Amino acid sequence: MGLIYWSCLPQIDRYGDRISLVTFILVAGTLARLMSVIATACRPWGIMINVIGGLIFVPLLWLWQRRVARVAQRGAVT
Repeated sequence: MGLIYWSCLPQIDRYGDRISLVTFILVAGTLARLMSVIATACRPWGIMINVIGGLIFVPLLWLWQRRVARVAQRGAVT
């Protein structure tokens, strides 16, 4: 998944659909992992760091991409 994000960086304003799909997949997987952590009451540090990253940084990356695309679109129109 990281390689997909990395491949989008050179033209991030044009790959909104791809980044949205990968973000959805990662957040859905992280929510499933979070439910399993809650159900088993097993909280290893590695899984908790992954859950925090998946629920905070991945959506922030998606929001940043949307902002970059919006700014690029405004710049192309004017």
